[in-house]
Amino acid sequence: RFSKYLNGQFKKYGLPYSARRTPRSGAFYSLTSSDIMFFNTPSDSILDRMHWENKNVSQWDIYGWYEDALRKENTVGTHKTPIIIVRRPNRDVEFAIMNVKDMVKILLDIDILMHEKD
Repeated sequence: RFSKYLNGQFKKYGLPYSARRTPRSGAFYSLTSSDIMFFNTPSDSILDRMHWENKNVSQWDIYGWYEDALRKENTVGTHKTPIIIVRRPNRDVEFAIMNVKDMVKILLDIDILMHEKD
């Protein structure tokens, strides 16, 4: 679901990017330790700097998922920022969960970039 949503947004904004679920439901380490793979993104894309975890479960374990994402990133040595996309089965709303320090850094980086254009 999430990769389809991303692809729709890429198309809406006229971006040549594409997203796919990592084969075998994620963590295909020779390609990526993340659940989402991106194609045709710039080499410095923020999308490729994130560790994407997709969850569709009724019982949430935010700390466990976050720690697992960190462990995967440390294992492969890429140290990407974890972001967990989660929803409950049979629900339409998805949530993005990340460490507040990472979120603030991203927001401030965006704010700085926006003001540099002025």
